[in-house]
Amino acid sequence: MTPHEFEYLIRKTIVYLEFHDDDSAKRLVSEWKQMLDRVRQLKQNSSRGDR
Repeated sequence: MTPHEFEYLIRKTIVYLEFHDDDSAKRLVSEWKQMLDRVRQLKQNSSRGDR
C-alpha cells in the first residue's frame, strides 16, 4: 500500500465514522484525524529529504 492509498483509506474511514453520532465514533474520528496529520507530516518530511 502506498502512502497515498493509506491516506485515502484513513480519509474514507473518517467520512464513514462521521455519519455515526455515538461517542465511540467521535473518539475514533479524532484518533484517525491525528493519524492522518501524522501521515501527512511524514510525507512532508520524506519529500524534503528527497531534495
